[in-house]
Amino acid sequence: MRGRAAGRSTRAPPPTRWSSSFRSALDLGDRPRALAALSSLSTGRAAQLEPHECVILARWLRDAGYSIAATNLLRVCLAAHPGGEDLAVVYLTLGLMRLQQGQPTAAYQHLLSVFDYDPSPEIAARARAALEQIDIYQRRRRADLRVGPS
Repeated sequence: MRGRAAGRSTRAPPPTRWSSSFRSALDLGDRPRALAALSSLSTGRAAQLEPHECVILARWLRDAGYSIAATNLLRVCLAAHPGGEDLAVVYLTLGLMRLQQGQPTAAYQHLLSVFDYDPSPEIAARARAALEQIDIYQRRRRADLRVGPS
């Protein structure tokens, strides 16, 4: 296990008819069927989704024009899986979405959180690249360079 999830049990709840149908649509890449199932999703069921499933769905929601629903889904995922595995990619996705929505302050916080969850080199590089786009991050780095190492 990686990040803050070390030592935690990751037993999944038993599948329901809804989750089996939903996960089948997700695995097949059937966006319309998965998004239709998602529309009837309660917060309790959303909490049962795995982080990687939340990321896929959030991207599909964003691509379909439902950015607010996408970010809400990712926030539910973070609340449901504190310290869980794969949260670096959830924070990255949320940070990138906030950046695209013109919310650099929120994006900055989410992108920094990526590094709290032992990101893969690819995820870390994407987070750093996104941080470079945020003015406050650029100013902080320039100030650090002027002051030098502490």
